[in-house]
Amino acid sequence: MLIGKLSLKNEMGTNSKLGFVDSGETLGEEGVFEPDYVTRRDTAIAKEASYVIEIRKRNFYRLEKEFANGKFELDWFTLVNHMKTNWVTKRSWRYKRSVL
Repeated sequence: MLIGKLSLKNEMGTNSKLGFVDSGETLGEEGVFEPDYVTRRDTAIAKEASYVIEIRKRNFYRLEKEFANGKFELDWFTLVNHMKTNWVTKRSWRYKRSVL
């Protein structure tokens, strides 16, 4: 996300908040890092004016081919690690909700 703040609601369809996603954070990492991921499990609701860039999964892998083995290798590594960190954070939110 470029600018803004989103509230994430849980995958069970209740109004239970999982957490907030702020500027510079990412959404949808599970589509990249979870092999069995098929359907979005959370709902994101803008809490203020927000600007989001969407990269579809197939385009993500095209970008990987272009950037991962060239002069932007370090940039690609940084982006993927940032996404992994956000993925682990949201996964822990979901786990916490499931055991409560």
